[in-house]
Amino acid sequence: MKSALFLAAAASLFATAAMAGETIPVGPFRAIQIHGGGSVLLHKGSTQHVTLTDGSTRYTSFYVDGDGTLQIDTCRHTCPQGTYKMQVDIDTPGISGVAIEGGGAVIGDADLPVTKFSAAVEGGGNIDMRAVHARDVHAAVEGGGHIQVYAGSHLTAAVNGGGVIEYWGKPELTTAVAGGGFVRAGL
Repeated sequence: MKSALFLAAAASLFATAAMAGETIPVGPFRAIQIHGGGSVLLHKGSTQHVTLTDGSTRYTSFYVDGDGTLQIDTCRHTCPQGTYKMQVDIDTPGISGVAIEGGGAVIGDADLPVTKFSAAVEGGGNIDMRAVHARDVHAAVEGGGHIQVYAGSHLTAAVNGGGVIEYWGKPELTTAVAGGGFVRAGL
């Protein structure tokens, strides 16, 4: 009996591990939103390509909604007990926005051609898009979180209920802060 349980547990671990590095087939998207944690790394690419590098499609779902946003639900129904890690690498020629709901991180590591860009965090999370040089940026944090962006011409930034928005570049600023938090030039 013990050996049967061990074999079942081992098979489950190997099945989950086999999903890492999986290419995710999705349609074209303009923006990305994460629900429930995990991390997304954005890279400049000639075509859009989504790869689940840590985690499993058994728990994490991907779909593009009617607005052209790639929705990533880290734990669609339930997650395995213990720590479930989800990481996605995305290659794309451009992006218009990223959002996090309920924790997680999005990091852009390349200058993607962007005129207008939006970033939003609700309920915790970190967005670091300093490498993506946008002309006009809208950024909002509600209920905690941290956003780092580069804005060349204009930044509209709002913080409600705690959080931080840091910016690089020399944009014209429009800001609103309520319930704690701040908007400041990056160091």
